[in-house]
Amino acid sequence: MHMTRGRPNHRLSITVDPDLHHVLVAAAEGEGISESEWVARAAERALKIKDGLQACAEYEAEFGAFTEAEMAEAREFLFGPLPDAS
Repeated sequence: MHMTRGRPNHRLSITVDPDLHHVLVAAAEGEGISESEWVARAAERALKIKDGLQACAEYEAEFGAFTEAEMAEAREFLFGPLPDAS
């Protein structure tokens, strides 16, 4: 999601705890974007995660729970190989 000129955007007003606001402002500044864009991106990420979790639940309802091997393969795909435990 990118806010572009000429594209109508909807406004949303939120209230956040002062400590959260401080961290949010620092995060947005660190990425060189506005607080509004940072919150919009965070919301988009959260919704993608929610959709992914829902898809997993639907899959498991139809085909059964993921096996430990499937979970290990997914973790490696997402995060890379685990460090050697020795």
